[in-house]
Amino acid sequence: MAVTGQGTEPVVDPLERAVAAAQQTEPAGWSVLADDVMRRARALRRHEQPVLADLRPDGSRTVVSTRVLTDLLRVGLTEEASYTPDDLTFVVEGERLVSVGVSLVAAFGVDLVRTADEVRARVLRELDELVPLSKASGQQVAVDVTVVDVVDGDPRRV
Repeated sequence: MAVTGQGTEPVVDPLERAVAAAQQTEPAGWSVLADDVMRRARALRRHEQPVLADLRPDGSRTVVSTRVLTDLLRVGLTEEASYTPDDLTFVVEGERLVSVGVSLVAAFGVDLVRTADEVRARVLRELDELVPLSKASGQQVAVDVTVVDVVDGDPRRV
């Protein structure tokens, strides 16, 4: 509560009154709105796809989700201070990884072509460890790198 200039009578701040009123009453339709917001937030979750990582002679298989690939590639691509991934996308056809798209934020002043080459090589190395079936079967995985922003300083901190 605020106090008047004379210091004798307490004056309730209008913001405090509004907060108190909002806390005491639930607006009509609030639960419907909250449910709708949560439904939309859940729908934002990326569609994950299975990628065949290993196939054994006995027919058993190991499948890795693109969600797992996203998390692991994101970690691998944030080690360098000159760039960071903004987004990762995957094209999967019949459980076969066809291509990876990397949207990149780079530091101002770096050679963007060389940086894209480094990112491409790093993604392929990481994928070779995560999905060794690709290399063993002679599959080619395209890695498309798009620089979406250039920032001053360390892009991981932006």
